Amino acid sequence: MVSSFNRILVLGHSNSILSDGWLSYFKKQILADYLNFSIGGSPSPALLMRVLLNEGKIKDVDLVIIEPCVIDHGEEWQDPQAIYKHAVILIDYFQSKGISVILLAIPRNSEAVDKKTRGMMSWIKAATDYKIAYLDCTNSIKNFSITNGVNLELCWRDNMGHLTADVQSFVADDLIYKLANINLNMSAKLSKDLFKVITAKMLFEYSEGSELIERKSSFDSSLCISLKVNSTILVDVLPQFLVYGLLLNYGEMSSNDRSIITFLTGDESTEVPVQNKFSAKLPSRKFLAMYRSITPLKDVSKITIPLENNSAYLESGANRIEIIGILIGKPLSEVLIN
Repeated sequence: MVSSFNRILVLGHSNSILSDGWLSYFKKQILADYLNFSIGGSPSPALLMRVLLNEGKIKDVDLVIIEPCVIDHGEEWQDPQAIYKHAVILIDYFQSKGISVILLAIPRNSEAVDKKTRGMMSWIKAATDYKIAYLDCTNSIKNFSITNGVNLELCWRDNMGHLTADVQSFVADDLIYKLANINLNMSAKLSKDLFKVITAKMLFEYSEGSELIERKSSFDSSLCISLKVNSTILVDVLPQFLVYGLLLNYGEMSSNDRSIITFLTGDESTEVPVQNKFSAKLPSRKFLAMYRSITPLKDVSKITIPLENNSAYLESGANRIEIIGILIGKPLSEVLIN
């Protein structure tokens, strides 16, 4: 099918990365140039980081498909209001650049079909407030279940939010129909430069004994700073900006490894544990970018990265950690929709 879009950016989670995910079926019908900045197991601030780290690549994008709701569920550690604020920041970023946006709201499990998660409702509210199109996949999955006589629970292949291949195809068809029958709206409302990224290259300038390494996967690449055990980085965080989280290469960690990243704020320190629970299912040393959220920290001046004494981090060296970037931004209380 000939598309009215020349270049499409996909921002999602692992359903947007799977070889038999909705995107694989979508691409077969919608002919366009594609960028995929999706990142598994990471909340929406990670999607914002991916955009900010790759701004030069998106100048010709004319449609963004955002698929955030499996991870942004808001049912446990996440604050639904914070999810809403991050959603409007991401939507507004593209709207301000004249790029159309559509939300693909996939529920994380069958329970979320009957009762939407608070995170999904936050994203749908953001889409409604910005008058952008969205596909509520709870309806798609219900229709698939009824049409094909499949129990709702069997529409997922596992307990990690991954839909089966047949349901992924059904969702792709619904998304194509939605795009063919809507008018995409533009309505930027926020002040600019609310969030920035301290990149690996910037961190490299403030550290000793580190390396800059480009890591690649089949669809992704990132510049990482590789830091030794007990490294210390002096960080230049802008005044009035908070540290929200880090994008790390988890692929170098075994499933038993655990590291502690310490943020120094004045005379106080905050320890953030980092552990890769996914790597046991991955080939050794496969690049795996994932986001580590933290409680927003103010006045961060230094970061230290000690590893536990019994850590086997990096089987070939056992003494390094890799950071792609650090997300900083204004307090979410300052994110006000006009």
